[in-house]
Parts: sequence; structure tokens; C-alpha cells
Amino acid sequence: MNLQIGAYIVGLMLEALVVDAMRRGPYKRYPFVFLYVVVDFITTVLEIEPSLAFNSGTPEARLRP
Repeated sequence: MNLQIGAYIVGLMLEALVVDAMRRGPYKRYPFVFLYVVVDFITTVLEIEPSLAFNSGTPEARLRP
């Protein structure tokens, strides 16, 4: 579980760095790549809580919609 949290933290930081680097200019040349990176960042943020709840090991967390 701690490894998963660490991976989320490192992954989010790397994705934020890519978004920041592309925001400085390359997004004009590669708009679809920029859009993909932004959407990937948002979906990663949204999936953290359900993923951690599901992997917590409690049966109640797995039954939640």
C-alpha cells in the first residue's frame, strides 16, 4: 500500500512537470499530446481514492459503487 502511494506521488509530480514543460510552448506544436497529458493527469487524480479504497483489504470498500 505504501509503495502504491509513493508511486502515485512520484507519477503525479512527473505528470505535472510534463504539463508545465509543455505549457511553456510545445503545446502549440503538439496540441493532442498536451491534451492527452492533461486528461491523463486528471484521470490519475480521480482514480487515486477509489483505487486506495479498493486495495485497502476491507470487504465494505469493495462493495461500494
